[in-house]
Amino acid sequence: MLDSLSSVSWTVPIGLIAAATFYYLGMPLLIRASQRMEAKPDFKALDFRRVKPAVAEFLTGQAEILLELGFDDATHWRIPNAVPDVTSYLIFLVNRKAGDEAMVTVIISDTTPSLQT
Repeated sequence: MLDSLSSVSWTVPIGLIAAATFYYLGMPLLIRASQRMEAKPDFKALDFRRVKPAVAEFLTGQAEILLELGFDDATHWRIPNAVPDVTSYLIFLVNRKAGDEAMVTVIISDTTPSLQT
């Protein structure tokens, strides 16, 4: 009876140690595998004909405001999969007289259409 009682008493602490080990060592590895970021993302030219109209309207509307403030239109980029399942669109503007830079960006999740910034 004493032998069976001592073997039962060890299963709970061993299970807790195994769960804590998985949580503290396994979870960071799982997060690292799913939350990677590209060191050198692939920049592609932004074609407004291939972008949703609401996204194109926001980008051009905000860029027009910055153009009125003296910024020059520099570049338009689309950055697919810099982060898994996310596409970013950006317009980079430069005010050479003032030495300022500005960006208009839209970040959209490819898997969950309601997530956008």
